[in-house]
Amino acid sequence: MKSSAIMTLVIASLFLFGGADALAASSDKSNKSNKSNKSNKSDKSSKSSKSSKSSKSSKSSKSDDDEVVVVPPEVVSIPAILTNTISQGSGTLDLLADVTAETLQSYITDSGSIFLGVDLNEAANGLESSTSAGIAIESAVLEIVTSDGSFSFSDLLTNTSADILNSAGTDAYNTLFGTAGGSEIAGNSTDFSDLDDVLKIQDVSITGDIISATVRLEFVDPTGSGANEDFFDFSGGSEQFALVTEAQATAIDLKSYTAPEGVSFSASSPPGSPEPWWALVLLIPAIQLYKSRAAKK
Repeated sequence: MKSSAIMTLVIASLFLFGGADALAASSDKSNKSNKSNKSNKSDKSSKSSKSSKSSKSSKSSKSDDDEVVVVPPEVVSIPAILTNTISQGSGTLDLLADVTAETLQSYITDSGSIFLGVDLNEAANGLESSTSAGIAIESAVLEIVTSDGSFSFSDLLTNTSADILNSAGTDAYNTLFGTAGGSEIAGNSTDFSDLDDVLKIQDVSITGDIISATVRLEFVDPTGSGANEDFFDFSGGSEQFALVTEAQATAIDLKSYTAPEGVSFSASSPPGSPEPWWALVLLIPAIQLYKSRAAKK
């Protein structure tokens, strides 16, 4: 063969074998690139899936956090200790601070009255002591506002009264008896038997739905130096009240207290006041005793 032909054959062989190797290398690179791309896509897809799940989990968690828990309203019944107290001889009791309007409306509808049990907290000085204390009531006014308007009631009854001298002269006032010293009912919402006395505002009749209800109390400020003036003054701490049922008022009123020597009072409301219903109950034993003695004669 000619040298030129041999040279051409050698160059062609080198080109063919070198091209095949290059083509194989190129093919390997392409495969690696494809695998890398697939791997990247798989990773991205996995991350996207995890992100989506995380997002859903976050949304679910927020949804749980935003859920509103409905707490049922507290059921308030009577008897109930009133938050407001009467200090320094006057003050206002907000009845709706401790009972609902619906409860109070039903209570008034059933009884036609309100019964306020009192826990006296007088100072044990002068004629007042840990076994006997008293205050006199100048006025007690129940004010009720309803959807139909305003109503006012001041027909007050207690089962004792006394003549007391004040700046306007001597007059008969409703009185409340009890004991001096600390509170009898603080923190006790179930047993009201330790209350000292009861005042009643009667002939309560309203229309419409109750919006507000208060009792404004004024105690007598005695000016004389007699035994009654000393005993029935207001002193010491705050007098505490409770809204009680009619049955509880009856039980509390059966208590008896003795006044110190020199103090005079009557076991009835002041003259001109209608006799309280419990006074008739107390008269029944006396009537029966009278009949029994008359029969023996």
